[in-house]
Amino acid sequence: MVVLDKNNKSAFTLTELLVVVVLVGILAVLAMPSFRNAQRRAIDKEAKTNLKIMETAYKVRVLEEGAGAVCSDNSDCNTTFDLDLPAAPPVGNWLYQALVTGLSDYSFQATGSKGTPSTGWQMDVGDDEPTSF
Repeated sequence: MVVLDKNNKSAFTLTELLVVVVLVGILAVLAMPSFRNAQRRAIDKEAKTNLKIMETAYKVRVLEEGAGAVCSDNSDCNTTFDLDLPAAPPVGNWLYQALVTGLSDYSFQATGSKGTPSTGWQMDVGDDEPTSF
C-alpha cells in the first residue's frame, strides 16, 4: 500500500519495505549453494586445464630439445616449460609439479591447498583427462 506523507508525496510503508528485504534475503540464501558449487567446479577445472597445458609444454620441450625436465613448484614449472601458471599456495589454489623418470614416462600433479574441493589431480602418460587423487 502506498501512503501520502506530509508533503503529498507517495511513500512505501515499513511493512512493504520489510517484505522486500526478507524476500531478497531468502533469494540470496537459496542462490548460495549453487554459487559455491560453480566456484568449486571452476577451481577444479583450473587444475585440470593447467595439467593439460603442462603436458603439452613437456611434449614440445622433448621434441625441440630432445630431453624432458622436472619441476617442483609453480615458479619452477613456469621457468622450465615457459608457462604462466598462477602463484603457488597460499596465494594460489594449486601446487604444480612435473615428475619425470624418462622421456616418455612422466606424471604431472596439482596438489590442492586448504579450501580446494579436491585433494589433487594427476595426469600420467596416456591419460586423456586428469584423475583425482
